[in-house]
Amino acid sequence: MSESRRPYEGADSDDDAPEQLLGPQLGTEENRKVLNGNFHLWWLFGASFFAWFFLIKFPLDLPELIGRLPVGPVFTVHLVTSFLTCLFCVQNLFHTPSHGPAWKCTHVWVGRCGLTCSIVGALSGLWTAWEERAASVSLEMKIGLSVAGAAQLIATLFGWVVIRRYRALVGGGAPAVSLISEVRTHSADQEQLLEEVGKPSVAEMRNGEVSLQHGDGGEREDHHGLDGNGAGERDCVEMTNAAESEEREEEGDRPPVPFWNSPEALLRTHIGNMHGLFYNACLVPAVMRVVDWSVTQLGFGAPGSDSARFAGLAGLFGGIFAMQLIALRAAYAVREHRCV
Repeated sequence: MSESRRPYEGADSDDDAPEQLLGPQLGTEENRKVLNGNFHLWWLFGASFFAWFFLIKFPLDLPELIGRLPVGPVFTVHLVTSFLTCLFCVQNLFHTPSHGPAWKCTHVWVGRCGLTCSIVGALSGLWTAWEERAASVSLEMKIGLSVAGAAQLIATLFGWVVIRRYRALVGGGAPAVSLISEVRTHSADQEQLLEEVGKPSVAEMRNGEVSLQHGDGGEREDHHGLDGNGAGERDCVEMTNAAESEEREEEGDRPPVPFWNSPEALLRTHIGNMHGLFYNACLVPAVMRVVDWSVTQLGFGAPGSDSARFAGLAGLFGGIFAMQLIALRAAYAVREHRCV
């Protein structure tokens, strides 16, 4: 690893390494095929729900919307940017930077376009609900759209801040593939050096294993346990402390990065944020249509009555909670490689 840029102190375990978060093919330079992405049932549900709402349900409801109130310019902007935001989310949740250089470039640029569309779509949606089409939008619909818009803005901006911090932490926006390759190279160099000089590693000394080498090409002996005076333990502790001190000096004597600000934690947060943006913000209008249909079909009262409004609000927040659970499961599937 080059001396000019050392990204961060290493993770405590292999399970927390960025390689484990970005996928098993992180180090490859090959691009995955178009259909070989993060496919799982939660992604399929989200993509299908999006397609149903924008391609089937909304075109059927559009004549009624126009009949109640003509479509204004802000509402038009909201419709276009919301559709593009959902489409970009479907793409970027399916193909991530670990799927090859081409998909990494695609992910970055689609994410930048999605960032702009998401902010514009959320703000235009709030303006539409409370100003441009306020006369034709019910109170429960305004509340639902406001919750969705606020969640969309928070997830979008926070996800952007987190990924910018991650890219800065791993070295001036360098890709994670470069980070992992450097860590692997550094580890391989250390192992080779230990083999050449016969010096025990820190892990060996922590486990009570002290390796001694007799001459060139001699046999190694492993000494475990203590002698009668506990000298073996003292020697092991002293050698461990000395080895750790040398490692700190080699790394520039920098304190370790707190886990919440480490690349692993930042990457986990970004993955969770983007799933929350899609499932718990972009798809809320579709959830509202399902809740509205359910309230009407189950006969909770005449449209506009107090009982119908209460049932609608209860169903709306129940639906939002369910979508949040789906977002968590989908993010877990990506992080833990439960995709097929």
